Amino acid sequence: MALGFGRKKHNGETEDETPLEAGVLDEAEAGQHIAHVERLLERLRGDPHWAAFERARRYHEVPFSVSKGEGVSSGYIDMLVEDGPQAWQVVDFKTTRIETESELERLMQTDFLPQLARYREAVERQLGGTVQTRVCLLDFQGRLEWRPRP
Repeated sequence: MALGFGRKKHNGETEDETPLEAGVLDEAEAGQHIAHVERLLERLRGDPHWAAFERARRYHEVPFSVSKGEGVSSGYIDMLVEDGPQAWQVVDFKTTRIETESELERLMQTDFLPQLARYREAVERQLGGTVQTRVCLLDFQGRLEWRPRP
């Protein structure tokens, strides 16, 4: 499945362009990115915690929108896992290469935890029940790491 990047016309029909077709990536860059993504997916598939998620009822790229003060908080939750009656896990996948514990701690405080708090609030308000959140770091010091651990 190609990633949509733009729109193009072909034989009178409009279809999505890939980044390569749009000229954003050359073939060498595209190959490097594809190889990197394949390595990250291989790490995920080989993780024992992932096997449990594969057996669970789960939803991917879950849209949410909740009123927040005078505005609206909206976005997409990477994965929402049903743990049981009125019990949920929110999983946010991070592909960013993180080299040190201090870099991870800074990102957790400034980016990841506030994002997870928004997701938790949305699930609690829209679905109710208890909600656990975690980040799946796909490239922390060259390995997969869960925070907090399942």
